Amino acid sequence: MKFSKKYLNRLLVTAAVSMTSISTGLVHAQSTSAAEEITVWGQGRPVDESHRSSSTVLMTKDDLVSINPMTTEDLLKFEPSLIIRQRFIGDPNGTMGLRTASMFQTARTSVYADGVPLHYFLQTSFNGSPRWALVGADEVGSIEVVYGPFSAEYGGNAMGGVVNFETKIPTKRTFHLEGSMFQNDFDEVGFKDKLNGRRLFGSYGDKFGNLSLYTSWIHLENDSHPMDFRFSNSTTAVGNEPLVTGGIAGKSSTDTDVINYGDTGVQAVNTDQFKVKVGYDFGDWFTLLNVAYEDRVRDRDATKG
Repeated sequence: MKFSKKYLNRLLVTAAVSMTSISTGLVHAQSTSAAEEITVWGQGRPVDESHRSSSTVLMTKDDLVSINPMTTEDLLKFEPSLIIRQRFIGDPNGTMGLRTASMFQTARTSVYADGVPLHYFLQTSFNGSPRWALVGADEVGSIEVVYGPFSAEYGGNAMGGVVNFETKIPTKRTFHLEGSMFQNDFDEVGFKDKLNGRRLFGSYGDKFGNLSLYTSWIHLENDSHPMDFRFSNSTTAVGNEPLVTGGIAGKSSTDTDVINYGDTGVQAVNTDQFKVKVGYDFGDWFTLLNVAYEDRVRDRDATKG
């Protein structure tokens, strides 16, 4: 019988592997019968679980104490790969953009406060922002930011990301009073004015046995600068004569020449928020009831120009 060189090499390799397997089995059988006790020693290294995933950021009270927030959105404005479209203090259209979802894909991000959703998926684009004002910035204890697309735990609408607010539960009697004033000096395209605002905050918390009680009130007044300017794309008429007079020459968002002739006016915001939070400790269980009401009034002053 004749064998080719290639076939003979395969036979030799197969025989070598088989002999190795038999030898290994014999050694294993001998060592098993001879060994009565095996001792393994060493020193384990502690694992920091807070960095188990780069997709989650946890902000504790030590991180929040260094922020001076006017509204709840301000607590998130320094987080990486996150932006909130807050055009002025008290803007109700503060949409949020995360790493995998833009500011106008609001149905792809979720915001919770103590497990209660602040988002509304049927309202999207520029007016689909979460109801940030239903949580006072001063009552937030910690914030968890989960960057998408980790939607298995929160549902498909969380493919952009999730923000979890955890509020403080009173453990003793506390009173908190706070007042703020702010000013915006705006000078752009013919509009020049100083726009003022103020914010008042008061809260009371206490614990009666297993019952916790928290009440708060927030009052916010602010005047915003104009959100947009009215302009004409036609800068000249027949004979190269100006089409309008008194306008201000400028550039549009597409870098074309325009004549600005007015603005959309100042928007005055007046907001009052009332909140009651009741918690009860049942031993291994804790229940929490949140009731919040927001009264928001927006008026637009006469345009200038």
